[in-house]
Amino acid sequence: MTAHAAAEVQHLPPRPAESLGEWASTINRLAARAGGARKGSDSARRGGAGQNGMKGGGGGLLLTGGDFFPGAGQPQALSGEAYGCRMAPEVAETLVADGLDPDFLGDIAAFSGLESRDVLDFVGIDRTTVSRRKASGSALPRDAAVKALQITDLLTQATEVFGSPTQASTWLTRPHPSLDGETPLRRARTPWGMSKVQSMLVALRYGAAA
Repeated sequence: MTAHAAAEVQHLPPRPAESLGEWASTINRLAARAGGARKGSDSARRGGAGQNGMKGGGGGLLLTGGDFFPGAGQPQALSGEAYGCRMAPEVAETLVADGLDPDFLGDIAAFSGLESRDVLDFVGIDRTTVSRRKASGSALPRDAAVKALQITDLLTQATEVFGSPTQASTWLTRPHPSLDGETPLRRARTPWGMSKVQSMLVALRYGAAA
């Protein structure tokens, strides 16, 4: 990650992204910064390599696909519709293995429009633990890192349906009659619930009631 790219990430405005393209572009830059955080190391903030010797989760983009990607390298934050955006499994796995910076949780909230407590509840970690790990330079626990990437993936899928992370966040945090009044975000905390919520998003995408 170049010094210019790192500076660009650090100066991203703390506001929700306005489109799927902007969301994907932002998440890819944040993932590049967050990758490689390990106990006693500030490599993530310096854009350093992880334990596998690769920058930013293996040197690839965390979110790929969609017609907003013009080609190799950093995608442009374009407005408008874009479909087919998905998380690259090998990049996600490397981010978890190398260690995910705790700041990534706050980034997810800031750029999606979710409340911080919603992100923390989904990930299953409290503010005290996050603060302690930040202070010691430690990465998130592996299970929390996995959940952080899962909520990122869910937000991406919902943004593809609703057009913006803010609208996606609103749907995810609103009680839904198909879920017995539970919110999609809360239901998605288990593998079975996640499958149900993803099926609802597919139905909405193709015009069916959900």
